[in-house]
Amino acid sequence: MSSLSGIGEIINQAYTQVPVEWGIPEHLPQRLINFLIDEARIQKARYLIKDRLR
Repeated sequence: MSSLSGIGEIINQAYTQVPVEWGIPEHLPQRLINFLIDEARIQKARYLIKDRLR
């Protein structure tokens, strides 16, 4: 999980640069972080990739 340790900071920094006019929902950065670090999703992706490479 170490490769994902800084993902929250990166996402939050990126969203601070988004213009208010874009109307990005306030909760979207945290939802994106949760999606990206979801261990079950990551494991499923690994499994699917390994299965396709066989």
